[in-house]
Amino acid sequence: MTTGINSNLELQKLYGVQTGMTSPIKGNDKNSEEIIDFTSGYEEKNTEELTQEYEALANELGINSGSTGVSSLDGLTDEEIEAKIDELKEKRDDLEKQMQEIETEIEDLSDAAKNNILEALKEQKTLSEECEAEAKQALDENINAYIEANKEGGEGMSREELQENLKSALPNMPDLSDAIAKLTEANEQINEIDSLLGDLNGLIVEAQSIDGELEGLVEEQTARAEEAKCCDPQGFQDSEGNQYDFFIDKDGNNGLSNETEFLGYGAGWNEMISLDKDNSGKVDATELSEGGVMVYKTSANGTKQAMSIEEAFGKNSDLSIDLKRHNKAKQGVGPNNFSKGSGSENNQLLGTFDVNLNGETLNGYQTNDDINWLNENYDFTNPTESLESENLESDGKLNPEDFSEELQGHVNFFNQYTEISKELRTELNDAYEQLGLTDEQIEGINNSTISEAEEKAQNFFESITSEDKQEEEEETTYETGLLNNNEENEKEEEEKRELLAK
Repeated sequence: MTTGINSNLELQKLYGVQTGMTSPIKGNDKNSEEIIDFTSGYEEKNTEELTQEYEALANELGINSGSTGVSSLDGLTDEEIEAKIDELKEKRDDLEKQMQEIETEIEDLSDAAKNNILEALKEQKTLSEECEAEAKQALDENINAYIEANKEGGEGMSREELQENLKSALPNMPDLSDAIAKLTEANEQINEIDSLLGDLNGLIVEAQSIDGELEGLVEEQTARAEEAKCCDPQGFQDSEGNQYDFFIDKDGNNGLSNETEFLGYGAGWNEMISLDKDNSGKVDATELSEGGVMVYKTSANGTKQAMSIEEAFGKNSDLSIDLKRHNKAKQGVGPNNFSKGSGSENNQLLGTFDVNLNGETLNGYQTNDDINWLNENYDFTNPTESLESENLESDGKLNPEDFSEELQGHVNFFNQYTEISKELRTELNDAYEQLGLTDEQIEGINNSTISEAEEKAQNFFESITSEDKQEEEEETTYETGLLNNNEENEKEEEEKRELLAK
């Protein structure tokens, strides 16, 4: 689906990613209402739900998300469709790589946050009961100072500075300052996870959009491929049960090479009309022969042979095709093995025409046959591969179902780590409470780590996207260099030829 959204960053803006949204924390005062639960909107989503969410937001912004972006496929050539598919596949591959790298980073951050919380809990247990009052006072003073410094307009204080201040205030309790530092680091890591989950969500939606557009293009490409491997053979059956199919020996091998040599391949009945050089409304044996037309004879006994018009009907035969008696309706009498119903996919009778052979009027046929049926019923000298063996949807070009499965895996990851982030947040808050921190202090620490976490997430996201851009630029530079070298070589060769000519 083409959406009019041209970059991952625009998708992030559409979803509010990197705009100050944070994950939920504990706290019930009025200040906590400013903290937006970033992960709550992403619980247990599947691909369909993400698509619906995207389309709702796109509609709100006036973007036509329901379009495949290829509404005018009839105006595209096969080469243009192939180029569009290649372009989207490359973009989809880039998105896949970015999603995988984000997921790896989220996994690493999750492990690190978990480890920091566990280490902090171990260090807390080493504190003696006699030190609790002193520790409580030092924690209150320094954490409140850390929170105040990191508010908007404040001087700012890093996690490392907080740790040093606590060590100075509690020289006999270094483990406590280390525990606070580890918990604050875990807090930052969880916020970074939430921010990266937002990036991942945006990429999933964009990938879903590309998958939809690719699916439409591939369906069109497949339909065209199948249509290209169908043709409308024209021929007739005589009173003795012999069947004659008109064809043109395009490669000069005196045989019927494949379906592309049948008269009417690509042009249908118009190719028969074009043989009427004297505009008599009929095509006679002479006009057939002069037009290079031969017949593929299937005898009543089953033998098959390519023959010239003269070989098949005699030198002075009275043979003519009555163009005025062509019946486009799907009715009439054809050979016994022909389907007369429109529901048949193979050997479907499209219409009939009159054939005059030595005073006898016979019923000619025009059929629509797919390559499988033709390969089974004609002994082609150079047959086209059958549809089943070529496997049009999975011959290396694209299989939309594979993309869908890959994308569902990313959706599952998103759901899993949205839940893990909440579990880590709960463990973190419990650890803070064991140190005696209030809800307000927990909220303040969280707020203090948000901006740095989001900046780290943004830097990481930009780093993986810039790597892709750099690779593309290097590839373009390489191809341009090859092109220039070829042009220089051709110029040198031309100069040599000119010198030799002199």
